[in-house]
Amino acid sequence: MVYSARARIVIYLFVVFLYAYTLLVKWNYLEGHLFFRNYLADVLFIPVVVPVSWYVSQRIIPNSNASFLIAIIITILMVSILFEWALPLKSKRYTADLWDILAYSIGGLLTYFEYIIAKRKLLFVQ
Repeated sequence: MVYSARARIVIYLFVVFLYAYTLLVKWNYLEGHLFFRNYLADVLFIPVVVPVSWYVSQRIIPNSNASFLIAIIITILMVSILFEWALPLKSKRYTADLWDILAYSIGGLLTYFEYIIAKRKLLFVQ
């Protein structure tokens, strides 16, 4: 089985669709499982954002040695600080939740594992 760039795009688009659906459920207060309503969007946020931001940064600085893992870690830190510390201080609409940070971290791990698997399989495709 060849794990092609086209397959990665299809998987990415599926994750984006699932992320958009979870936001729709969350914003419209539809019924659903607690994890699905509250945390699935947080798990999927990193897999949606990091590949795009890393791709753009690689195009802006072509010979950059920036690691994909470093991009994931920086994104998790920035999102955690913004959404779980800074915004709850400024507005009552936002709530600091350590479970969200765990969800971002799980999404980061999934993103990194997908990247490693794809990188290994693409190296061995002849």
